[in-house]
Amino acid sequence: MLAGVAVAGRKTSIDLRIVDSSGSPVPYATLWGATDAGASLALHPVMGGSKKPWQQLDVDDLRRIAVRYSGSFELAQLSFSPVKGITVFGMGDSTGVVRQTIDTDDLAVPSDRSFHVALVILKRGYVPGTVEFDATTLRRSFTSTVAMSPEAGFPGGDEPSYVKTFDRVRYALLDDVRNEVISKKNAGRLERLRNELEGAAEAALASGDRKAAARILARIETLPSVTMVAGKFEGYSSMTLEAPQSRAAIARAIELDPGDDNLAMRAVVEKGRRLLEDFSWPMSEADKERLRSYLKEEEAELAKHGDHAWMFDRLSVLYDYERLGMYEREYRELTKLREFEPRGADYDSILSKLKARMTREKVAVPEDWR
Repeated sequence: MLAGVAVAGRKTSIDLRIVDSSGSPVPYATLWGATDAGASLALHPVMGGSKKPWQQLDVDDLRRIAVRYSGSFELAQLSFSPVKGITVFGMGDSTGVVRQTIDTDDLAVPSDRSFHVALVILKRGYVPGTVEFDATTLRRSFTSTVAMSPEAGFPGGDEPSYVKTFDRVRYALLDDVRNEVISKKNAGRLERLRNELEGAAEAALASGDRKAAARILARIETLPSVTMVAGKFEGYSSMTLEAPQSRAAIARAIELDPGDDNLAMRAVVEKGRRLLEDFSWPMSEADKERLRSYLKEEEAELAKHGDHAWMFDRLSVLYDYERLGMYEREYRELTKLREFEPRGADYDSILSKLKARMTREKVAVPEDWR
């Protein structure tokens, strides 16, 4: 790794060159990262000042998460990610160059305080690479060359054109400043990007690559759009999850690759969402019986696919236990999740709310629940 530093004001710039073991550029690699302001938790006061905030990732957390979500990393964005603590997102360009800026003011970091940056680099066919550095008032620019090692059995060679299109469009969608322009021109641009992804998905299907087609369609679910009101472009949505195009895209993705862990759990959670929409509130006994039946299916899918499912899908079983008053089962699953992914959710808050509900309903809370 080659590195150098320089002063860069209140913004910290990251410049990476991503290469393979021979030194050739690796195009369109994905960057995930997290920052720890001051590394002293001064901005996250907790009991005694020593407990790590639940969402705060370090480089070991990022390595674990990168491997766990290697099958779905292309779908992650700042507001739609497998784990909340991933707060830095980026991609390399077609030449393997990553340019990322972290705004120190956005982190509320005092001008005299340092913060730690941990990064992980992901690309299909390669072992995730990692980078770490400390940013201070005298070190606000970081430059590095990261050499990616191929996974065992990775054949290398040129990528299919539909994969290149997928990556190129994902890279274009990182430009939030351009995406958010409310104009007819930008609306047309975003629609063209959607059309390119749809074409790439069809090309993947024509090549027999259902898994790639499913990934591309799943990304279409969360595309941004310029919205029209009374015939005029007057709004912007970073994601339009409930739009018919989005629902159709994720439904088709699930259909094409039902064995994918992330999509399999999405499928069962989607079924649960539709089920709950039909219930009366408070639930009738018939509703509760339908929910118990669904819960068995949810548990079975969780056992098969949960290890690589995104956290918001994994957490859904907790809420179903609570709806049915199955507090012991909820606590056991909460404990399991805490061990499985320590940075996956605010488990202390979930447990506190569970205890409060039990207390309201005059259900004894075991003393050893913590």
